[in-house]
Amino acid sequence: MQRKAVDTWAARLLMTCFFMPMLMQVITLLAIALYFLVASIVDKYKAPLNDYRWALALGSCFCLFLFWFPVTPDNYKDQFFLLLQHRLSYLLMPFFFAVISPASKALIRAQLNWFVYGCITICVLANAMYVGHYYLAPGAAQPLFHVEYRMYLEHITEIHPTYLSMFICFAICILLLAKQEPGRRVWPKYAALYLLFIFLFCLLAKAAIIALCIILLHYAYLNRHRLARYKLQLVGGIAALAAAMYIIPFSRQRLGEVFQFAGVANKGGDISDNSMYVRKLVWNTDMQMLHRYWLGGVGPGLLKRMLDAHYFFFSVSHSWAVGYYNTHNEYLNEWLSFGLAGIVLLVVALAIHLVSAVRRMDYLYLYLLIILCVTFFTETVLARQYGVVFYAVLTSLFFFSREGEQELV
Repeated sequence: MQRKAVDTWAARLLMTCFFMPMLMQVITLLAIALYFLVASIVDKYKAPLNDYRWALALGSCFCLFLFWFPVTPDNYKDQFFLLLQHRLSYLLMPFFFAVISPASKALIRAQLNWFVYGCITICVLANAMYVGHYYLAPGAAQPLFHVEYRMYLEHITEIHPTYLSMFICFAICILLLAKQEPGRRVWPKYAALYLLFIFLFCLLAKAAIIALCIILLHYAYLNRHRLARYKLQLVGGIAALAAAMYIIPFSRQRLGEVFQFAGVANKGGDISDNSMYVRKLVWNTDMQMLHRYWLGGVGPGLLKRMLDAHYFFFSVSHSWAVGYYNTHNEYLNEWLSFGLAGIVLLVVALAIHLVSAVRRMDYLYLYLLIILCVTFFTETVLARQYGVVFYAVLTSLFFFSREGEQELV
């Protein structure tokens, strides 16, 4: 097999590894990284020294773990090492994409459509298994409820619903910006888009929906003249999506939670049957801790134990088992873990990416950052392997591939 063909399939495998089981994902990433590193050595490519500086800047949040290691009590180092393993790609991926040749980076980016294929495949399989498990099996029919649906999908895919929603949202952006080749039929692209919207509405992760609304408004503004020529088709597409959202019971239930929390619908729920009340409890807990530890933080190894202790005593004092939660906010998680240094380094890293995307007018890069920045408000994305790999691989790829927007093939 020719070298270019091997490179292409390695890039395609990299784009689909986001949906693999965690152990397989790690092995695949390591194998592909090693392959492209060896290829760059064979090609005698030497990265500019400035690229190494940028890689260190983008992965600088990881260095805070080195500071906290000696001051973390031995009883809490198990949690510390778990977070350290998840965050390793946060540091390594920027250096990997800094080192490999520009041709390799361009080739990897050109295979982004395989991210879409992987996303559609896992969504179709997971939903088909859900239907078969709950409705096609004899005597298995049960009422449609969004909690069981989300839990079942996470059980099958190992991917948290919010993370899967991020993936779907990014896949939609890839399709929106994909260039249409002359002579190619356009209906498969729009069919795939509609299918991804359906999957997103089934999950209805609030952060992903908000991010996608921002993205669609920007996309509509950029293409306002072209969209004006297809008013009927645009109205028809919006009507079809609105109908799908109304028909899907999970969407109605999730929206009902929001309306109930806002006082639009009947109140009468509590934290046991409405995730919005849980979010309020988590936010209040985070703010209480931030008020006390805003300067130096509590350390990444200790944060989970402190939160668990808070929710335990809350449950005891209120005679209600509310469960245990993380900060559900990446910005506050960095702040509480590492103090002011943590939140500053995270914001600086995001700012570097945003400036780079805007300067190049690389809209797919920009849309990825919008998805991440919005989701950071509701999830500790960098605390799980799927989240940190998604962030580290794609932001590093876009930052170091200076060719700008590539045509998807």
